[in-house]
Amino acid sequence: MVVVNLYRFEDVAAKVDARLDDLIENIDIGGPTMIRAAAKNYQDVAVVVSPADYGAIVEEMRNNGGGLSIETRWRLAKKVFRTTADYDAAISARLEKVDSANPLPPDLTLRAPKLMDLRYGENPHQAAALYGRRGQGIAGADQLHGKELSYNNLVDLDAAWQLAAEFSQPATAIVKHTNPCGCAERESLAEAYRKAFECDPISAYGGVIGFNRAVDEETAREVSKTFIEAIAAPDYSPEALAVLRPRRICA
Repeated sequence: MVVVNLYRFEDVAAKVDARLDDLIENIDIGGPTMIRAAAKNYQDVAVVVSPADYGAIVEEMRNNGGGLSIETRWRLAKKVFRTTADYDAAISARLEKVDSANPLPPDLTLRAPKLMDLRYGENPHQAAALYGRRGQGIAGADQLHGKELSYNNLVDLDAAWQLAAEFSQPATAIVKHTNPCGCAERESLAEAYRKAFECDPISAYGGVIGFNRAVDEETAREVSKTFIEAIAAPDYSPEALAVLRPRRICA
């Protein structure tokens, strides 16, 4: 068995003022070499690169006479190659920013972990899953209550959240089938919602809402006057949730 935790390059890279010497110092050389070699020989070697796997591995070894199944070793090997790919991509992307006059990278690599499987995609015959980073955007949000969100719910929620987040004052964005059917910015969130709803009350029915402020009781009561599928907001007051939960609005 080979167990390796790579140098935390991404932690250093996340610092805006990180010096080039620190970035170079935290590029792991031996670690990736060892785990790739071990993964290539997964038939005889178990390679572990994440502490999150320790518990399950120990449990399987206890129940399997100290060994791991070939299926487990293959799963761990595949995780190695995902890990080294992500690691090298992070290094390349961060070093491109050093002494660069252009803030945009010459190549864009997007990799994100799967957060959940969805019942179906845009249409019932299509498979779908949600990918993203925890704590970032709709993909990283916590669902407080309501039914399981669909693919279309998530697409609309992301559109509504992104639109509302563009404003500095309290703002509301109402979206239906990815199209804004109302958007407003006012001194209070409740007033912003009322103005956004007035743009197109018919299309707002069954839509989703994005707020750029925590939802208070007054705003929740305004929302509850019509059928809304889901809401995206940075937070909710206990009173607001008490109003929304009986209406079965996903928040």
